[in-house]
Amino acid sequence: MPAPVLASGPVAEANRREIGIDLLRIVATLAVVLIHVHLELVPDVALQPWLRAPARFVVPTFFALSGYFLPRRDGLPDGAARRIPRLVRIYVLAWLLFLPFALMQQHAPSLLQLLVGGTWFHLWFLPALIVGLAATEAIARLPGARWWFWTLSVGVLVALVWCDAVLQMHGRGDEQARRAVVAFRFLQAMPMIWIGFGLARANLGLRAGLAIFLGGCAVLVAQMAWFASLGIVAADPEYPASALPMTIGLIVIARHLSAPLTARPRLAKKLTQAGARWSLPVYLLHPAAIVILDRLCLLLHWPLALMVYAEIALLGPAMLVGFWILDKYLPRLVDILGGAWRMPRRT
Repeated sequence: MPAPVLASGPVAEANRREIGIDLLRIVATLAVVLIHVHLELVPDVALQPWLRAPARFVVPTFFALSGYFLPRRDGLPDGAARRIPRLVRIYVLAWLLFLPFALMQQHAPSLLQLLVGGTWFHLWFLPALIVGLAATEAIARLPGARWWFWTLSVGVLVALVWCDAVLQMHGRGDEQARRAVVAFRFLQAMPMIWIGFGLARANLGLRAGLAIFLGGCAVLVAQMAWFASLGIVAADPEYPASALPMTIGLIVIARHLSAPLTARPRLAKKLTQAGARWSLPVYLLHPAAIVILDRLCLLLHWPLALMVYAEIALLGPAMLVGFWILDKYLPRLVDILGGAWRMPRRT
């Protein structure tokens, strides 16, 4: 998302960017809309997990891309802490933008919930990324940093998959499992940042990327089929076992797409704009658009299923087009949504 994930500011030259990564950001942004659409309104309960679960690669991918572009120092990530101030600015802005929606819900979250989750459900990503970058900076300074990175990464990700599976099997009424999932979900940024950092320096071929991604898809199908065999029809895992291989495979594939995409300058420029400047605003504002569209469709008495399918198909692309228009006429506003709050200099 922010600087390390969805860079804002002036659009860089296409040949200085990894255009495949920009394309991956766009795909992930469209997928995050799919996760947050109110699929529970679809009458077919068995269909819901198959619409939402495949998109669960989104958050791990965004975290991994945060590490992908970290500079290298003796084989370790460097400069992670320098990106935190901009993330804090974005989080404060998003916190304020969604405060009216939180007030309309008429509930009083605790101070801890406001700090780590913000005023709306999707904003937890930003403080989690801040914590992940701070942890990355601290661990990189420790003796035997690689050992710490790998040990903590494997431990957190295995624990997250395990707790999430337990939550699905025991039902969402299992408060202990639910709290464990929330805790590990919040801590997943550092492991994914480290994995993304490693992927930027790994020499994995396109075939390897495709194989890893397809393997992740197979794991997802197997896990969802397992849940179904246990009678869990509406399984909605926060971090399915497929999330990590799908993320790794997609990043490797995106890297290999960069060269052919860069060879087409006009397409590369459009992908750069969409990936670098519009993805973060779409991520920040799409829940508001979903709420507004839901209320509008209810007022018009549209069928709920039709409303959900329309949002899945149209909302993400429509918001990207909307920000293209906004960026054309009000680029300063897009800068602000991306955390670039530059005050004009006095003459």
